[in-house]
Amino acid sequence: MRQSIEFAPGSAEWRALGWRGHNRRMRGVPCKAWSDGAPSRENSFQPANPSAGQVPILLSVIVPAYRQEATIAQDVVQLTAVLDSGEFDYEIILVVDGRVDATAKRAQGVGHPRVRVVEYEQNAGKGYAVRHGFLLARGELVAFIDAGMDIEPKALLDALALQYSSGADIVIGSKRHPLSRVAYPRLRRIYSAGYQLITRVFFGFDLRDTQVGMKLFRREVSDAIAPRLLVKRFAFDVELLAVAHLLGYRRIREVPVTIVHETFRSTIRFKNIFEMLWDTLAVWYRIHVRNYYTGVRWQVATTRASPCGYTKRGSAGQTSPRGTTS
Repeated sequence: MRQSIEFAPGSAEWRALGWRGHNRRMRGVPCKAWSDGAPSRENSFQPANPSAGQVPILLSVIVPAYRQEATIAQDVVQLTAVLDSGEFDYEIILVVDGRVDATAKRAQGVGHPRVRVVEYEQNAGKGYAVRHGFLLARGELVAFIDAGMDIEPKALLDALALQYSSGADIVIGSKRHPLSRVAYPRLRRIYSAGYQLITRVFFGFDLRDTQVGMKLFRREVSDAIAPRLLVKRFAFDVELLAVAHLLGYRRIREVPVTIVHETFRSTIRFKNIFEMLWDTLAVWYRIHVRNYYTGVRWQVATTRASPCGYTKRGSAGQTSPRGTTS
């Protein structure tokens, strides 16, 4: 008889037994396909398809990186040390957003077997890099965290624990969580509160902070939203959450974060504010005027097979951002 066992989020018991037991149970689950109804765009998107018989991966962590050659090796070591402490199956997909320095080479030099390094020629923005990682992820849960490790990666374990205990569709880091430890100037707080009010009015979700570079998704959610994303830079996080909310994935939870290196400036460039608001307005327009994210173009039947792989019906092929993987 199967028992339901829950541990406190982030506890040693949860990390040592809870998810390890989950992986052990999953290894005995036969590959059975079911239709989850998640729409996908024909000829444009298909999730990664692990080979038959491969042990399922619990967590895929995407790390978008741009001009990080000075710190990326240390980032990889720090992140893998935290994830190894959890004793669950994982992969790290490090997406180098433009071949402009030695970031990829230095990440590959770490030589960790669970790290894949992907790069492409032109810088396209964080949103593009994360979406690229979504296309390659094989995990049952998919997360991303910014390179540089300004956000302590332990937040990923806390997010996993909260997702496991609550069944949340998405878990996000929040600087404004009462337990977060962040040096956060007053002017930034005012800007953040104002922007969160805008997102609440525009999109209907009540979140304290949408902009922290650490988020975790159930695989069904990332599969559904990834092909729809258009914003590559400033309002990427808001578009991601707004599309998920629009598609009915509204169980969004927040976890505290510790930001250890980032130095917030008291001034913000007007140009960045304008571009953020413009991109946010564009997302609202696509939702409420163009019906872009839920229109006919997305009504393509899909079939999802897990944990052994993902397949799609009604598609003549697939495409993905061009790049190299090592």
